[in-house]
Amino acid sequence: MNPKELQEVLAKNLEETHKRGIRYPIPTTALRLRLILPESYERSAENMKK
Repeated sequence: MNPKELQEVLAKNLEETHKRGIRYPIPTTALRLRLILPESYERSAENMKK
């Protein structure tokens, strides 16, 4: 693929993800939040570290 074709594919795919509710760039504030998981998930994560 040449750069123009890649640009068209990228634009089309961004449009499709936008229709599905995915926004780029992803806000960095969401990445700084602590994800609260169910207690069973936390225990599983701790067990995997052992």
